[in-house]
Amino acid sequence: SSGSDVVIDNLTGSYYNSYPVANNTSSWWDSSTSKFTAPTGSGTTYHYVSLTSLVGVTIPSASGVNWGFIGIRHSGTATQNLIYRAYFEAYSSEQHDGNMKFHTMSAQGVVKMVAGNYLQPVGNGTSGVNIRIHSGTYTNFSVMQIA
Repeated sequence: SSGSDVVIDNLTGSYYNSYPVANNTSSWWDSSTSKFTAPTGSGTTYHYVSLTSLVGVTIPSASGVNWGFIGIRHSGTATQNLIYRAYFEAYSSEQHDGNMKFHTMSAQGVVKMVAGNYLQPVGNGTSGVNIRIHSGTYTNFSVMQIA
C-alpha cells in the first residue's frame, strides 16, 4: 500500500532461506523490529547489506499499472533513508495465470555505520492493491561487516 513503507518481518533462522544476520554479532539484530543496529561503542564500521525476496503485485484488471518494491532503510523513515531498492511494475496488458505477477527482487550495497545507526528491510506498492512479500522461506536479509 503506497504511503508508509511496511517493515518486512518474520526473518528468523527457522526458515531455510531466511538468515537475518551473518555477522557473528547477533546482539546487533532485533527480530521484533527487523533492525540491525550498531551498538554503543561499535565505532565506525562498514557493512555489506543484501535483501532478496519473492514479491507479488496484483495485475490491474482495467488499463493501468501497479507497482511494488523492496528496499533497505538506513536510520530513518524519510525517502532519503531508503538507500537501496528494487522496483517492478505489473501492467494490465500482461498475460499471466492468476491475477498476480511475481518477481524475485534483490537490493544490496555497502553501508557506513556508527553507533545507533540501523538497517531495516521494507516494502511498499500501489495504494489499495494486494502486494505480497514472502518474508519467510523466500526472503533473505543479510548484513556482514567488511571493515
